[in-house]
Amino acid sequence: MPENYACFSLRFENLNKITNRFGYTVGDGVLKDFSDLVGAIFADEEFVGYNGVGNYIAFAENCSDNKAQAVISVLTDKVDEYNEHNSDYPIDFNISYSVTSETGTYEIRDLLRLASKNNFTKNESKEEKVNEDD
Repeated sequence: MPENYACFSLRFENLNKITNRFGYTVGDGVLKDFSDLVGAIFADEEFVGYNGVGNYIAFAENCSDNKAQAVISVLTDKVDEYNEHNSDYPIDFNISYSVTSETGTYEIRDLLRLASKNNFTKNESKEEKVNEDD
């Protein structure tokens, strides 16, 4: 794998909550909207795939750590803008990434595993913080 090859792991955190509250039609619509937002961030030559139940993976060449952080910032801004116009069913998501040059990992499975682990760890920390605030 080349230097600066990034793998992103995304999770639509409240998809089940939206679907349970508003039904499958709304849930599927919001999922499509999130998919469109994610797809618009990545160039045509990059890969974005739906990995089931609100989980996505994306791969990007020539994506340094700084560029990966910029991607996250742009997506966060786009989702915030979406949420301003859809306050009844806002999107809550987690995203994490791993970059070959930062991790020293040059096998696609290992890079994906690191990105997914980082996402899970980030989500776990978020839940712990929520529980601490109770």
